[in-house]
Amino acid sequence: DNLKKDIEKLPIYLKYFQNIHVEKLEIDGNKFVIEIDDEILYIDNKFVNISAKPVFSKSKINLDLYSLYLKDLDVLLTGKVILDYNNINVLFNGTYVRNDLNGSLVLKADDKFLDFNIDSNTVKNIHFVRDFVRLNPIIEKWMYDNVLGQYHLEKFSGRISTKNFQPILSTFKGTATVKNAKVRFHDDVDYVDTKLITVTFEDDNLYFDLLKPTYKNIDIDGSNVAIYNISGEGSNIDVNLETKHRLNQDIIDIINAYDAQVPIKQLDGTTNSKLTINVDFQTSKVTTTGEFSSKQANFKIGNLTFLATNAKVSLNDNIIHIKDTQVNYQDNLEASLDLKLDTSSSKAIGHTTIKYLE
Repeated sequence: DNLKKDIEKLPIYLKYFQNIHVEKLEIDGNKFVIEIDDEILYIDNKFVNISAKPVFSKSKINLDLYSLYLKDLDVLLTGKVILDYNNINVLFNGTYVRNDLNGSLVLKADDKFLDFNIDSNTVKNIHFVRDFVRLNPIIEKWMYDNVLGQYHLEKFSGRISTKNFQPILSTFKGTATVKNAKVRFHDDVDYVDTKLITVTFEDDNLYFDLLKPTYKNIDIDGSNVAIYNISGEGSNIDVNLETKHRLNQDIIDIINAYDAQVPIKQLDGTTNSKLTINVDFQTSKVTTTGEFSSKQANFKIGNLTFLATNAKVSLNDNIIHIKDTQVNYQDNLEASLDLKLDTSSSKAIGHTTIKYLE
């Protein structure tokens, strides 16, 4: 903002001077070096170093930037700047470099807001976002530590208030991809391998979509993670697991890592499983819901092992609902069963059509 105010005065200065050269100027501890004429604008102080060719008109100044280095942000910009001092706005269109990060950048600012649009090259991580926006530690762990691979910021846009320079997170949206990725659903379980993760941020929610993921060589295609209300109250996460593999101990270990218990285990066969683990970040409350269907498999609930044919089982925390399923228990029972089991109270209620009972 200060730079804009100074540059707006340049046409006035150059009406009276062909060239302005200031070898050393110190104001409130801020040292300046300045070089200005029709061909070059050069300013260096403790905040900024700018080198550009100025083009003046009645209401605008165009700067062809050789370089603009923002020292406190460690960002180097090149491109074009247009200062419209009648409408009090600034437009930048060009490229940026910050350490190993680079890409295109468009900025538009007025006396109320600064709007930005940015992309990036391929980088190892997006830790640089920490320098500009701080979030809940659990959310930051998902953004920066739980996902490993080659990041590419496809696009990211948003708005910042120029009154207090605070981000307006409701306006932020973007898409990034992570190639040859590993994602950890929880610190206590192994990584999931996936060829590609698409990370989407929109409406204050963060989504991780996985391409052909596997966990311990188990196909879990369709699994994903969603974090809701990142900046507001009620932040929570859904870990959605899908697999056609049986609901074995490897899958149950992921659930147990969240201090949630799945009271049912599949001993053989295959199952279409959809399971959601939800964690409320504020209360740490964990809920588990799921739907499982299998043509024929042996299941175990507590000490009870039974063979289920055309099984449809739903899970809601400690409630297991076995829906219209053909059940065989050893040589003692063959029946069609619709039963709700409450594993916390060891009670069950439902109905059955018995074909055989001994």
